[in-house]
Amino acid sequence: MGMTKEERIQEMEEVWAMMGLTLTIFHEIEYHLSQAFLLGVNEKARRQNKTIKEIMSDREKTTFGRMIGVMKEEWSLHPIFEIFIDAFVKERNIFILTWKTWSSGPGQRQMALPE
Repeated sequence: MGMTKEERIQEMEEVWAMMGLTLTIFHEIEYHLSQAFLLGVNEKARRQNKTIKEIMSDREKTTFGRMIGVMKEEWSLHPIFEIFIDAFVKERNIFILTWKTWSSGPGQRQMALPE
């Protein structure tokens, strides 16, 4: 016997809650990496900007993917860490795109509830 409509709705609410928690965790990881001041500053930024305030202002405009790119350019990272950080960025981007697609537009939550 299949699930009732109420059970399907409850299941979707649980999925949305888990997706929200996942998004929160992604943002926490992103936040902690971005707070590591030196990881997001490359040699070019250090030469162009004269003050810490200018460097911080530029870094705040840097995307997470670019910040990881700078970290990989400027630091000698263990190859396994690079594999994990690349996978994290890729999966994070897929998740964010999926989240934006599912959570915008008409009928946003009904797409997974077939009649």
